[in-house]
Amino acid sequence: MPTLEFRSQYRYDHAESGITVPIELAYGADRIKLQAKVDTGAEFCLFQRGFGEALGINIEGGERRTLVTMNGSFVAFGHRLSMRVLDFDFELTAFFPESPDIRRNLLGRQGWLLQVRFGVVDYDQRLYVSRYDD
Repeated sequence: MPTLEFRSQYRYDHAESGITVPIELAYGADRIKLQAKVDTGAEFCLFQRGFGEALGINIEGGERRTLVTMNGSFVAFGHRLSMRVLDFDFELTAFFPESPDIRRNLLGRQGWLLQVRFGVVDYDQRLYVSRYDD
């Protein structure tokens, strides 16, 4: 039977909706810590506009995309930055919504899921993670 090995594990809180993990975003010398949800259905990593502004990012100066959700669509802008998740560093294009009313922070496929191997044992509230190439 095949086995998977993981370099890191994280115990998340069942009291929160979804699987929430601490992350750090970096843009140049600026850094900000926040909480983000693991979202296997999200195409991109998306963070609240205010976090991008706090990093000094000109939100509308990035790659413009219309992102589609189950509830509709919205415009977001992509920017290259660094992200630290559970002691792993990643370079990615992260998206920030045009509207400040979108208040989600999501770890999606592009930028995070495609760079990791991960497993979930929800009963134990455990997330297991390794870099894909480890």
